[in-house]
Amino acid sequence: MPTEPSTDLRVVERLQVLDPNGIPSNLIIRKGDPFQVAIEFEVLAAAAKAVLCALAFEVKYFAESIGQGPEVTLGSFTRNTVAGQSTYNATTPAGATTALTVPGNTLTPGVYRLAAVVTFKVRCPGSGAPQTPYPLNAFVEGRAIEIAP
Repeated sequence: MPTEPSTDLRVVERLQVLDPNGIPSNLIIRKGDPFQVAIEFEVLAAAAKAVLCALAFEVKYFAESIGQGPEVTLGSFTRNTVAGQSTYNATTPAGATTALTVPGNTLTPGVYRLAAVVTFKVRCPGSGAPQTPYPLNAFVEGRAIEIAP
């Protein structure tokens, strides 16, 4: 079903939190410091691997306050898959990386659980933006971070 996570898409590692230099952080981040979030996923479907050059993936990142506080959309982007490549993560080349930089002061002090949603769309040659949903998707609720004053 399109509303359930696909077994053809494996989230290899839960959400990663990286410092601005790409080094895994200690998950306690000062309010004014930027940080990065990223997930790693692998496309397992043989049919999808055959058409990877025609797929785009969208990643949306969220932070949900634990306790009183806001739920925040950290950002989203659409990137292209690369022919012959099935694993995507923070170190994938720039046009296909899953990393998102979150500017300092995006979150108020508190504890947040991070979440991400990955969806795919078919990019038909010459059609411009990807249009047709592809039956691969995943969502993951990841680590908790603390934003310190």
